[in-house]
Amino acid sequence: MNAYEVASHLYDLTLRGEAGIVADDGLSLPSDGYYVAGRGEVVFDHDEFDRGEAAWFIGSHRAVFYAVTQDESKKVHVCSMSHLATERAAVAIAKIRKQSEIWDVAAGAGIPVDPSAAF
Repeated sequence: MNAYEVASHLYDLTLRGEAGIVADDGLSLPSDGYYVAGRGEVVFDHDEFDRGEAAWFIGSHRAVFYAVTQDESKKVHVCSMSHLATERAAVAIAKIRKQSEIWDVAAGAGIPVDPSAAF
C-alpha cells in the first residue's frame, strides 16, 4: 500500500471509534511479539483527521506498521510501530525511544516500561 492508502485505513478505524494497527503491505498482522511506538507522531482532533497529513507523516517515517489511537481528550494519534519478537528487545528499543509502554500482541495488553531506567 502507498502512504495514502495506509492513512485511509487508519482513518477508517477512527471513524469506527477503534484503535488499531495497519501493515503497510496490507498483509496480516503478527499474532505474537511486541510493538514499540516509533519516534514522533502526528496528532489530530477527532473530527479533523487529515488523510493527506497522515500520509505525509507515514511517508516521512518509514515503517512496516502504523498505529492509530485516541486519547481521553479525543485527540487522534498516528505513529509508526516496530514489531519485535522478544519482550527484552522491545523493552530495550522502548527505552532508547523514551516510550513508557510496549504492546504485547498475544496478550492484547500494554506492558509499562520505565524509559529512564537502565537496561
